[in-house]
Amino acid sequence: MHKYIELIKKTSLLKSLTTDEIAAYLRDGSFRVTSYGKNNIVHFEGELCSTLELILAGQVVVERIDEAGKLMNIAEFFHDDILGGNLLFSKNPYYPMCVTTKEPSVILAISKDRLFQLFTSDQQLLRKYLELIA
Repeated sequence: MHKYIELIKKTSLLKSLTTDEIAAYLRDGSFRVTSYGKNNIVHFEGELCSTLELILAGQVVVERIDEAGKLMNIAEFFHDDILGGNLLFSKNPYYPMCVTTKEPSVILAISKDRLFQLFTSDQQLLRKYLELIA
């Protein structure tokens, strides 16, 4: 758990949180860290976006299959980038395309309720979130 806490503290979004806060959120399940291997599917097209995800390590891509069956990379994400930030609070919170890893990756998922609680208690965090999704 300690190595994940250090990775979380190095992110621009969550750097204002203390080690004790992060540890408590990991214990209560409102923060969940998942490791993925290379070329693993993180989200399928049409899957509900129920958490904000923060890439702690690795590379993640949004891909689409075109009419000819070719796989196209639409966007690439790296350490400190977020996934689902534009979907989580939307009226249609479903991933429009497949999200996969291009290399082994570590992703932090933050529950919607915890994220909302953090927004209301930490204006610096809310400001950074808005910058990231803008």
